[in-house]
Amino acid sequence: MSFLAGGNIAPSRIVKQDATTGLVDQASANTDQPIGVAEAGTHLPNLTIGGTNFDDGYAGIAVASPPAIGQPTATDVEVFTVGDECMVEIGAAVSNGDPLMSDTNGRAITCTSTNWSVGRALMNGTALGQLIRCKVQPMYYHT
Repeated sequence: MSFLAGGNIAPSRIVKQDATTGLVDQASANTDQPIGVAEAGTHLPNLTIGGTNFDDGYAGIAVASPPAIGQPTATDVEVFTVGDECMVEIGAAVSNGDPLMSDTNGRAITCTSTNWSVGRALMNGTALGQLIRCKVQPMYYHT
Protein backbone atom coordinates (compact mmCIF):
# COMPACT_ATOMS: atom_id res chain seq x y z
CA MET A 1 0.00 0.00 0.00
CA SER A 2 1.10 3.55 -0.63
CA PHE A 3 1.23 6.11 2.21
CA LEU A 4 2.61 9.61 2.63
CA ALA A 5 5.74 9.82 4.75
CA GLY A 6 5.59 11.84 7.96
CA GLY A 7 9.37 11.86 8.31
CA ASN A 8 12.50 10.30 6.89
CA ILE A 9 12.01 6.54 6.51
CA ALA A 10 14.93 4.27 5.70
CA PRO A 11 14.33 1.33 3.32
CA SER A 12 13.20 -2.01 4.84
CA ARG A 13 12.38 -0.50 8.24
CA ILE A 14 9.30 -1.03 10.40
CA VAL A 15 6.74 1.78 10.13
CA LYS A 16 3.81 3.03 12.21
CA GLN A 17 0.89 5.26 11.27
CA ASP A 18 0.09 8.57 12.97
CA ALA A 19 -3.48 8.32 14.28
CA THR A 20 -4.15 12.02 13.69
CA THR A 21 -2.59 12.71 10.27
CA GLY A 22 -2.58 9.23 8.73
CA LEU A 23 1.05 9.73 7.66
CA VAL A 24 3.56 6.94 8.27
CA ASP A 25 6.74 7.31 10.28
CA GLN A 26 9.64 5.01 10.95
CA ALA A 27 8.98 3.13 14.19
CA SER A 28 11.21 4.30 17.03
CA ALA A 29 10.33 2.17 20.06
CA ASN A 30 9.41 -1.40 20.94
CA THR A 31 6.08 -0.07 22.21
CA ASP A 32 5.11 1.40 18.80
CA GLN A 33 2.17 -0.28 17.07
CA PRO A 34 3.54 -1.14 13.61
CA ILE A 35 1.46 -1.35 10.44
CA GLY A 36 4.14 -2.87 8.22
CA VAL A 37 7.58 -2.55 6.64
CA ALA A 38 8.77 0.18 4.26
CA GLU A 39 9.80 -0.62 0.69
CA ALA A 40 13.33 -1.89 0.07
CA GLY A 41 14.22 0.82 -2.46
CA THR A 42 14.67 4.57 -2.23
CA HIS A 43 12.27 7.22 -3.51
CA LEU A 44 14.91 8.86 -5.74
CA PRO A 45 17.03 7.19 -8.43
CA ASN A 46 20.70 6.52 -7.82
CA LEU A 47 21.63 9.14 -10.40
CA THR A 48 24.70 11.38 -10.45
CA ILE A 49 24.74 14.51 -12.59
CA GLY A 50 27.62 16.96 -12.48
CA GLY A 51 29.04 15.32 -9.37
CA THR A 52 25.73 15.50 -7.48
CA ASN A 53 24.06 12.25 -6.46
CA PHE A 54 20.30 12.67 -6.11
CA ASP A 55 19.62 9.51 -4.05
CA ASP A 56 19.22 10.55 -0.40
CA GLY A 57 19.00 6.94 0.82
CA TYR A 58 15.41 7.12 2.08
CA ALA A 59 12.32 5.18 1.06
CA GLY A 60 10.23 8.27 1.89
CA ILE A 61 10.74 11.73 3.34
CA ALA A 62 8.70 14.57 4.74
CA VAL A 63 9.33 17.70 2.68
CA ALA A 64 10.15 21.03 4.34
CA SER A 65 7.12 22.98 5.50
CA PRO A 66 5.87 25.06 3.88
CA PRO A 67 6.74 23.30 0.64
CA ALA A 68 7.79 25.17 -2.48
CA ILE A 69 5.00 25.93 -4.95
CA GLY A 70 3.97 22.71 -6.64
CA GLN A 71 6.00 20.56 -4.23
CA PRO A 72 4.16 17.93 -2.16
CA THR A 73 4.32 18.04 1.63
CA ALA A 74 5.58 14.43 1.71
CA THR A 75 6.67 11.67 -0.61
CA ASP A 76 4.87 8.40 -1.16
CA VAL A 77 6.33 5.35 0.53
CA GLU A 78 5.24 1.82 -0.31
CA VAL A 79 4.50 -0.25 2.79
CA PHE A 80 4.26 -4.02 2.99
CA THR A 81 1.19 -4.75 5.14
CA VAL A 82 -0.85 -7.69 6.50
CA GLY A 83 -0.08 -10.94 4.69
CA ASP A 84 2.84 -9.58 2.63
CA GLU A 85 6.31 -11.09 2.65
CA CYS A 86 9.20 -8.65 2.46
CA MET A 87 12.76 -7.94 3.49
CA VAL A 88 13.30 -6.18 6.82
CA GLU A 89 16.53 -4.88 8.32
CA ILE A 90 17.41 -6.41 11.69
CA GLY A 91 18.88 -4.71 14.75
CA ALA A 92 20.13 -7.89 16.44
CA ALA A 93 20.27 -11.63 15.83
CA VAL A 94 16.87 -13.25 15.25
CA SER A 95 15.77 -16.83 14.62
CA ASN A 96 13.43 -18.25 12.02
CA GLY A 97 9.88 -18.04 13.41
CA ASP A 98 10.59 -15.30 15.96
CA PRO A 99 7.92 -12.60 16.33
CA LEU A 100 9.51 -9.25 15.42
CA MET A 101 9.16 -5.77 16.92
CA SER A 102 10.95 -2.47 16.32
CA ASP A 103 14.09 -1.23 18.00
CA THR A 104 14.72 2.53 18.36
CA ASN A 105 15.73 2.78 14.68
CA GLY A 106 12.88 0.83 13.07
CA ARG A 107 15.02 -2.30 12.72
CA ALA A 108 13.48 -5.67 13.56
CA ILE A 109 14.43 -7.43 16.79
CA THR A 110 12.87 -10.40 18.60
CA CYS A 111 9.58 -9.33 20.15
CA THR A 112 9.14 -9.57 23.89
CA SER A 113 5.85 -10.03 25.70
CA THR A 114 3.53 -7.03 26.08
CA ASN A 115 4.84 -5.36 22.91
CA TRP A 116 3.47 -5.03 19.37
CA SER A 117 4.81 -7.39 16.73
CA VAL A 118 5.10 -6.48 13.04
CA GLY A 119 5.25 -10.13 11.98
CA ARG A 120 7.50 -13.18 12.00
CA ALA A 121 11.02 -13.90 10.78
CA LEU A 122 11.08 -16.37 7.89
CA MET A 123 14.82 -16.98 8.22
CA ASN A 124 17.67 -16.65 10.69
CA GLY A 125 19.56 -13.37 10.92
CA THR A 126 22.86 -12.93 12.71
CA ALA A 127 24.07 -9.33 12.41
CA LEU A 128 22.93 -5.74 12.82
CA GLY A 129 21.94 -4.31 9.44
CA GLN A 130 21.33 -7.68 7.77
CA LEU A 131 18.17 -8.05 5.66
CA ILE A 132 15.95 -11.03 6.38
CA ARG A 133 12.64 -12.24 4.99
CA CYS A 134 9.60 -11.40 7.11
CA LYS A 135 5.89 -12.26 7.02
CA VAL A 136 3.96 -9.11 7.98
CA GLN A 137 1.26 -9.86 10.59
CA PRO A 138 0.94 -6.89 12.96
CA MET A 139 -0.47 -7.93 16.32
CA TYR A 140 -0.12 -7.54 20.06
CA TYR A 141 2.36 -10.15 21.22
CA HIS A 142 2.08 -11.96 24.51
CA THR A 143 3.37 -15.25 25.87
